Amino acid sequence: MPEVSKNKNLGMTLVEILVVVAILAIMVGGAGIGISLLYSRDSEKCAKTINTMLETTRMSSLARAEKFNLVLDSENNECRIETGEEKAELPSKVTLSFSAEGCDLSGCKVLEVEFDKSTGRVKSVVADSVSQDLKSLSLIRIHAVGQNGKKASVVLVISTGKHYVEYGD
Repeated sequence: MPEVSKNKNLGMTLVEILVVVAILAIMVGGAGIGISLLYSRDSEKCAKTINTMLETTRMSSLARAEKFNLVLDSENNECRIETGEEKAELPSKVTLSFSAEGCDLSGCKVLEVEFDKSTGRVKSVVADSVSQDLKSLSLIRIHAVGQNGKKASVVLVISTGKHYVEYGD
Protein backbone atom coordinates (compact mmCIF):
# COMPACT_ATOMS: atom_id res chain seq x y z
CA MET A 1 0.00 0.00 0.00
CA PRO A 2 1.39 3.32 -0.94
CA GLU A 3 2.21 5.74 1.81
CA VAL A 4 -0.05 8.78 1.94
CA SER A 5 1.64 11.88 3.22
CA LYS A 6 -0.42 14.39 5.05
CA ASN A 7 0.40 17.98 4.29
CA LYS A 8 0.49 19.84 7.60
CA ASN A 9 -0.37 23.43 6.88
CA LEU A 10 1.07 25.60 9.63
CA GLY A 11 0.13 28.94 8.08
CA MET A 12 -2.87 31.15 8.73
CA THR A 13 -5.32 32.41 6.21
CA LEU A 14 -6.01 36.07 5.57
CA VAL A 15 -9.50 35.69 7.08
CA GLU A 16 -8.07 34.37 10.35
CA ILE A 17 -5.64 37.28 10.58
CA LEU A 18 -8.42 39.80 9.91
CA VAL A 19 -10.59 38.22 12.63
CA VAL A 20 -7.77 38.45 15.19
CA VAL A 21 -7.03 42.09 14.26
CA ALA A 22 -10.75 42.96 14.53
CA ILE A 23 -11.01 41.37 17.98
CA LEU A 24 -7.92 43.28 19.19
CA ALA A 25 -9.31 46.56 17.83
CA ILE A 26 -12.59 46.05 19.68
CA MET A 27 -10.75 45.29 22.93
CA VAL A 28 -8.49 48.36 22.66
CA GLY A 29 -11.45 50.59 21.77
CA GLY A 30 -13.45 49.33 24.73
CA ALA A 31 -10.56 49.94 27.11
CA GLY A 32 -10.15 53.49 25.79
CA ILE A 33 -13.82 54.28 26.28
CA GLY A 34 -13.73 52.80 29.79
CA ILE A 35 -10.75 54.92 30.77
CA SER A 36 -12.29 58.11 29.42
CA LEU A 37 -15.55 57.41 31.30
CA LEU A 38 -13.58 56.78 34.46
CA TYR A 39 -11.90 60.20 34.29
CA SER A 40 -15.07 62.04 33.26
CA ARG A 41 -16.79 60.89 36.43
CA ASP A 42 -14.20 62.46 38.77
CA SER A 43 -15.77 65.93 38.67
CA GLU A 44 -19.27 64.48 39.17
CA LYS A 45 -18.09 62.36 42.10
CA CYS A 46 -16.37 65.37 43.67
CA ALA A 47 -19.49 67.57 43.34
CA LYS A 48 -21.72 64.86 44.80
CA THR A 49 -19.35 64.41 47.75
CA ILE A 50 -19.33 68.16 48.47
CA ASN A 51 -23.13 68.28 48.15
CA THR A 52 -23.48 65.41 50.65
CA MET A 53 -21.06 67.05 53.08
CA LEU A 54 -22.99 70.35 52.83
CA GLU A 55 -26.21 68.52 53.68
CA THR A 56 -24.57 66.69 56.59
CA THR A 57 -23.21 69.96 57.98
CA ARG A 58 -26.55 71.73 57.59
CA MET A 59 -28.52 68.93 59.23
CA SER A 60 -25.98 68.59 62.07
CA SER A 61 -26.21 72.34 62.70
CA LEU A 62 -29.99 72.14 62.95
CA ALA A 63 -29.99 69.05 65.17
CA ARG A 64 -27.16 69.63 67.63
CA ALA A 65 -25.96 72.36 69.97
CA GLU A 66 -22.36 72.46 68.73
CA LYS A 67 -21.08 74.70 65.95
CA PHE A 68 -20.56 72.89 62.65
CA ASN A 69 -18.52 74.42 59.81
CA LEU A 70 -17.86 72.90 56.42
CA VAL A 71 -14.31 73.58 55.24
CA LEU A 72 -13.42 73.13 51.57
CA ASP A 73 -9.68 73.12 50.97
CA SER A 74 -8.76 73.35 47.28
CA GLU A 75 -5.02 73.01 47.91
CA ASN A 76 -5.31 69.66 49.69
CA ASN A 77 -8.45 68.53 47.81
CA GLU A 78 -10.38 67.80 50.95
CA CYS A 79 -13.76 68.57 52.43
CA ARG A 80 -14.23 68.35 56.19
CA ILE A 81 -16.70 69.22 58.91
CA GLU A 82 -14.75 71.09 61.56
CA THR A 83 -16.69 70.12 64.67
CA GLY A 84 -17.17 66.58 63.59
CA GLU A 85 -15.26 63.49 62.76
CA GLU A 86 -16.25 63.55 59.10
CA LYS A 87 -13.71 64.19 56.40
CA ALA A 88 -13.83 63.39 52.71
CA GLU A 89 -10.88 63.29 50.37
CA LEU A 90 -11.84 64.56 46.96
CA PRO A 91 -10.44 63.02 43.75
CA SER A 92 -6.86 64.22 43.23
CA LYS A 93 -7.38 64.75 39.50
CA VAL A 94 -10.02 67.42 40.13
CA THR A 95 -9.36 71.13 40.57
CA LEU A 96 -11.64 73.05 42.95
CA SER A 97 -12.49 76.71 42.54
CA PHE A 98 -15.07 79.05 44.03
CA SER A 99 -17.17 81.87 42.63
CA ALA A 100 -19.95 84.10 43.93
CA GLU A 101 -22.16 86.80 42.56
CA GLY A 102 -21.15 90.09 44.16
CA CYS A 103 -17.77 88.90 45.48
CA ASP A 104 -14.41 87.90 43.99
CA LEU A 105 -13.46 84.41 45.13
CA SER A 106 -11.26 83.61 42.12
CA GLY A 107 -8.01 83.10 44.06
CA CYS A 108 -9.60 81.55 47.13
CA LYS A 109 -7.97 78.36 48.43
CA VAL A 110 -10.07 77.62 51.54
CA LEU A 111 -13.79 78.26 51.90
CA GLU A 112 -15.60 77.82 55.20
CA VAL A 113 -19.40 77.76 55.49
CA GLU A 114 -21.44 77.93 58.70
CA PHE A 115 -25.19 77.32 58.86
CA ASP A 116 -27.69 79.01 61.21
CA LYS A 117 -28.93 76.64 63.92
CA SER A 118 -32.54 77.83 63.89
CA THR A 119 -33.24 78.30 60.16
CA GLY A 120 -30.63 76.24 58.29
CA ARG A 121 -29.65 79.29 56.22
CA VAL A 122 -26.02 80.20 55.66
CA LYS A 123 -24.85 82.15 58.71
CA SER A 124 -21.32 83.00 57.60
CA VAL A 125 -18.87 82.45 54.77
CA VAL A 126 -15.13 82.78 55.31
CA ALA A 127 -12.81 82.73 52.30
CA ASP A 128 -9.09 82.43 53.05
CA SER A 129 -9.69 83.64 56.63
CA VAL A 130 -11.60 86.74 55.46
CA SER A 131 -15.29 86.90 56.38
CA GLN A 132 -17.55 87.71 53.42
CA ASP A 133 -20.52 90.08 53.65
CA LEU A 134 -23.59 87.91 53.17
CA LYS A 135 -25.69 90.89 52.03
CA SER A 136 -23.71 91.04 48.80
CA LEU A 137 -23.89 87.27 48.22
CA SER A 138 -26.86 85.38 46.81
CA LEU A 139 -25.17 82.22 45.50
CA ILE A 140 -21.83 80.52 45.95
CA ARG A 141 -20.67 78.09 43.29
CA ILE A 142 -18.11 75.43 44.07
CA HIS A 143 -16.62 74.23 40.79
CA ALA A 144 -15.00 70.83 40.30
CA VAL A 145 -13.11 70.51 37.02
CA GLY A 146 -11.58 67.18 35.95
CA GLN A 147 -8.42 66.69 33.92
CA ASN A 148 -10.48 66.14 30.80
CA GLY A 149 -12.23 69.51 31.21
CA LYS A 150 -15.53 68.06 32.45
CA LYS A 151 -17.11 70.33 35.03
CA ALA A 152 -19.66 69.91 37.81
CA SER A 153 -20.65 72.63 40.27
CA VAL A 154 -22.38 72.72 43.61
CA VAL A 155 -24.60 75.78 43.98
CA LEU A 156 -25.25 77.00 47.53
CA VAL A 157 -28.15 79.44 47.97
CA ILE A 158 -27.24 81.80 50.83
CA SER A 159 -30.77 82.89 51.80
CA THR A 160 -32.14 79.37 52.25
CA GLY A 161 -29.09 77.16 52.80
CA LYS A 162 -30.33 74.85 50.03
CA HIS A 163 -27.81 73.44 47.57
CA TYR A 164 -27.78 71.41 44.39
CA VAL A 165 -25.40 70.03 41.77
CA GLU A 166 -25.13 71.40 38.21
CA TYR A 167 -23.38 69.44 35.46
CA GLY A 168 -21.49 70.91 32.52
CA ASP A 169 -20.59 74.56 31.94
